[in-house]
Parts: sequence; C-alpha cells; structure tokens
Amino acid sequence: MIAAVKHNLGNLTNFNGRDGRPTFWWYVLFLVVAQYLVGIVATIPMMAGVMTTAFDAAQAGVDQTQMQETMFAGMADSMRSVMWVGVVTSIVCALLILASFVRRLHDSGKSGYWAIIPMVTQAVAMYFSVQMMGQIDEIFAAASDPEQMQQIQREMMIQGGGFVGYIGYLFVIVMGVLKSDEGPNQYGDAPVSLS
Repeated sequence: MIAAVKHNLGNLTNFNGRDGRPTFWWYVLFLVVAQYLVGIVATIPMMAGVMTTAFDAAQAGVDQTQMQETMFAGMADSMRSVMWVGVVTSIVCALLILASFVRRLHDSGKSGYWAIIPMVTQAVAMYFSVQMMGQIDEIFAAASDPEQMQQIQREMMIQGGGFVGYIGYLFVIVMGVLKSDEGPNQYGDAPVSLS
C-alpha cells in the first residue's frame, strides 16, 4: 500500500503511462481514509461547542425545548464551516486522484478523456453543496420538528442535485475495476504491481 501511495503522490501531474488496479485502489483507499479523518477533525470543534452549550443550558435550568433551539442555532454556524471543509477536501481529493485515474483508464485501454465525466459531476455536486449552505438556518430552525426537517432535506436533495456526485463515484468504480490490458497497449508497457 505504501509503495502505491508514494507512486501516486510522486506522479500527481503525470498523465502518461498506466497504473494497475491494486496501485489505483490502494491510493483511493488512502484518499478516502484521509478525507474521512479531515471530516472528523473538522467536526470536533462543532461537537465541543454543542456539548458546551448543552451543559451551560442545563446548569442554567433551561427547559429542554429552549435548550434544543439554542444548540441548533449554534450548530448552524459551525455546520457552514464543516461544509466548507468538506467542499475543499472533496476538491483537493478529486485533483489528487485525477492523474492516477487517467493512468488507470490507460491501463484498461481507455482514453484519459473519460476522466472528464467524474470531474464534471464532482464540480456540479460541489456547486450545489455551496448553494445549499444558504438553507442551513432553515434546516436547523426546523430541527425540533422531524417531519418538517425530513421534508426540507428531501427538497434540498431533489432541487440541489446532490445525487450528481454519486454518478461520478459510480463511474470511477466501474472504470477502476476494468481488467488491465495484457502486455503493452497504446499508452505504454504493462504496469508493475505496487500493492
């Protein structure tokens, strides 16, 4: 795994040649774990703030409904920050995987231009994620009513096109598992396994 990650990090701008399935998928695993860890670290301050607010409200003798409203109001601002971290992390990961995905496409005899499909779907998903940040206050205001909150989330998903990013993920998975061309192809010699 370490060799695959080093190879891909050392070839971030190399769109030539071929990468085998293990080299590609170990690198994808590394990026997914890194993105997950960044998300956890970004969420810690928000959760700490929510817990502090809850403890302060409990000590002040605030009733449960008012405590929830105060907590959700505080979460709205923090959630925007967490969402921005998610957007930036997704963009960085998409750029980090681009050359590796092109080389993986080459390994199965496909043109690197196919990588445009997941890049466009990610760009569309990021655009809609940024647009949805304006509705965070509405979501947290409705948090005390689960039915209303679910309705707002459904509307956001349908109107916001949040599902578009999953099309790109599915495309990467399908193309990433394609069988390698045996021997040399028009993109170079068969890759050495780095798993």
